[in-house]
Amino acid sequence: MGGLLKVPCLVHDAGDGSYVVRYSPRRAGVYAFSARVRCAQPWLERKGEWEALAALGEKNVAVVAGPTSASCSFCRGTVLDAKGGATQFDRKQFEIVAQDRYENRVDAGGDPFRVRVSAGWAVPSELVDNGDGTYLVSYSAGTEKEFSGSTNYEISVTLDGEHVLGSPFVRVVRSLRTDPAACFLRGAPDVLTAREPVEFGVQVNICLLYTSPSPRDKRPGRGAAGA
Repeated sequence: MGGLLKVPCLVHDAGDGSYVVRYSPRRAGVYAFSARVRCAQPWLERKGEWEALAALGEKNVAVVAGPTSASCSFCRGTVLDAKGGATQFDRKQFEIVAQDRYENRVDAGGDPFRVRVSAGWAVPSELVDNGDGTYLVSYSAGTEKEFSGSTNYEISVTLDGEHVLGSPFVRVVRSLRTDPAACFLRGAPDVLTAREPVEFGVQVNICLLYTSPSPRDKRPGRGAAGA
């Protein structure tokens, strides 16, 4: 085998004029295969002397990736970095890259990868087969009704029940901070009576959820704040 990467070959003499050649390339790519024989010339008497290389043929052989291996496939994306994480309501994505057991990239889709995102409860996720050996995973953490603050989320990626490299991943999803500019009072009266108790509510919002208050909602003026 020729080219930048040489592959060792074993040649077995079948004893009937034919020879069996065995080789096992581990890297996908195009290899140049050539067979040559050394012919002994009867007029040369030196023991063990061989010469006159005769080319028997040469052809290109395409070596493709083998079946996808879970333990050699991996995920990539900033959300999975060691210091990665997410903020509540962020839409996060990462990619699964399929490889065979020799770490050759698989260039076709169809592998039954499974993704599970959980935080003590199931978190919806979406898996899209790109058809080229990569798979796009999307999820939005912190949108579940069970979410009540910064939480560890576990992301597991498996193929036929076996985890891919690095799985499961544990990442923190942090709560959004309160946006003071998006907070307002509910039910605050325009006029207060001295020494009379009064009740009103404070609507706390984050910027992503903030909507304009209804006409009945009163934002605090200087007088209300002083009361």
